[in-house]
Amino acid sequence: MHEILLVLVGFVVAFIGTMSGGGAGLLALSTLLAFGMPINQAISTNKFGDLGFFLPALRNFSRAKQIKKKYLPAIIAINICGVAIGTLAITHIHSDIFRKIIAAILVIVIISSLTKRNYANTERPPRRFWQVAYFFTSVSSGALGAGTGILSTITLMYLRGLTALQAMANSFYANAVGSFISLGILIFANLINYRYGLCLLAGNIVGAHFGSKLAIKKGNNFVRIMTIVLAIAVALQLLLIRK
Repeated sequence: MHEILLVLVGFVVAFIGTMSGGGAGLLALSTLLAFGMPINQAISTNKFGDLGFFLPALRNFSRAKQIKKKYLPAIIAINICGVAIGTLAITHIHSDIFRKIIAAILVIVIISSLTKRNYANTERPPRRFWQVAYFFTSVSSGALGAGTGILSTITLMYLRGLTALQAMANSFYANAVGSFISLGILIFANLINYRYGLCLLAGNIVGAHFGSKLAIKKGNNFVRIMTIVLAIAVALQLLLIRK
């Protein structure tokens, strides 16, 4: 019964996440915690399931020409460094501190997003020190995984100057590369429940395919609205998770 539920949860998470830049993964994390799994193992298992999230979405965004390849080397390099540091922290630091920091950042971002409606629709010159901000979102992604993808998307949109669809596509690309680094560490630490992880992965593959298709069809403003809605939901969930 748990396996069937996780496939359904994986579908919902990926369907919503590929329309909002991520964030819905907290539903999967909460489900694993409800099964009695320790939080570090739940985070690790959810990261394994995320492999099914990235691959279909990247294929669809690539076909829609939303991946800015000339920006990717810097984005990927920063992401790998941050994710590696954050993942190593899973085995040494309780993740409560990361959740509280991310929730506080999301509150600031939500307020800013509501006042800057045009940012999602056109490319702009990057802000100074966007690399520093993106590095810290990558650290949080490595440490917590679920709920942090949306933070990476928002950083690339508002600070790197990409449109909503471009930010989401490039964020997914970098996070996919970072996920392989992260999983290597977690496999070595023996923190992944593969039975549950494969169920999430299967649901993610289907949900990511249809969600990314819909996001591309609806366009940048739709993604911006979904991003704000999910950012609010993620901030609330991060503050409410206690285990």
